[in-house]
Amino acid sequence: MSEMTVVTDAELVEQAVQSLTTEDAAIRPAYGPFGRRYHPAVLGTKWTDTSFAVFSQGQPVAAIICGSCEGRLTYFDMPLPILISESLGARSFRLVLKTTLERFRMVGRKHGSTVCVIDDSPLGTNTSRLGRFLHSVGAVPRLDLRAVVHLEAPPEEIVANVRKSHKYRINWGRRNITLSYVNADNPDPAMFNRYQKFHKRIAGRVTRPQASWDIMYETIASGSGELSLGHDDTGTLVSGTLVIDNDKTSQYSSAVFERSKFDKPMGHWPVFDAILRAKSRGKTHFDLGDVPSNGTASDKELSIGMFKRGFVDSLDFRLVWELPLDREW
Repeated sequence: MSEMTVVTDAELVEQAVQSLTTEDAAIRPAYGPFGRRYHPAVLGTKWTDTSFAVFSQGQPVAAIICGSCEGRLTYFDMPLPILISESLGARSFRLVLKTTLERFRMVGRKHGSTVCVIDDSPLGTNTSRLGRFLHSVGAVPRLDLRAVVHLEAPPEEIVANVRKSHKYRINWGRRNITLSYVNADNPDPAMFNRYQKFHKRIAGRVTRPQASWDIMYETIASGSGELSLGHDDTGTLVSGTLVIDNDKTSQYSSAVFERSKFDKPMGHWPVFDAILRAKSRGKTHFDLGDVPSNGTASDKELSIGMFKRGFVDSLDFRLVWELPLDREW
């Protein structure tokens, strides 16, 4: 392979990302065009962009959206994917990765980041060349667990996979909560604004910048997801569930439920309805998000994880590597 060139021009990096995005990366909305707009708006100055691409003979061979955030190099405070040409031979693959890791080290020193958090393939593909290379240079692996509904299954199988206690709560919600939707067919800004105000009241504070709310609204209004609002039999707003779509996946992105009514199952029917509606839109996956393990999260986060687990009969596992940037490789 000829000499490699690292480029940081935003337009060239985006072109490299587009040409090298794998099917696995493409099915996760957080790692697509929505995520690259939304997450910078949320993080603001906490995240310093250090993205780059590697070119050889004028062609992109690797692309990395990354930045420094609170002492780590990440993809908007999430594990960063290394998009790399799948056509590279073993020697070229290692050369590209060495170039990439040296760039990580350089930007880490510049911005005070001591570790790089790298996303790997889902488990089951345990021949990952990236994983083997990262292990050889001393990166430390961990497991990330996600609750993902595989929507290509028949509807009766999706229902069968739901926890028994969840089914009772879903049926209660179906009878007692009326849902309405904001989407491309009904791009109602007033309804979305009600959700934003509801979210602020339940959370007790403004949780994210206005720009991020605007991006969410623009995304669903353009047809890449939808918001459902749930009202009880008195007409009181009791739930809001926002889902973001890409070509294959719907992602459970934002939700809030009326805490004063938590003696009733406010959340189960809106979430299950969102799953069914994603299937009707032709999506293949519904990503409910991370499911933390004991000892790694707060009691609230563990409880939310248990809620998510109730919609699936198994969890999807991914490897994530933490690469120290202060050692020789």
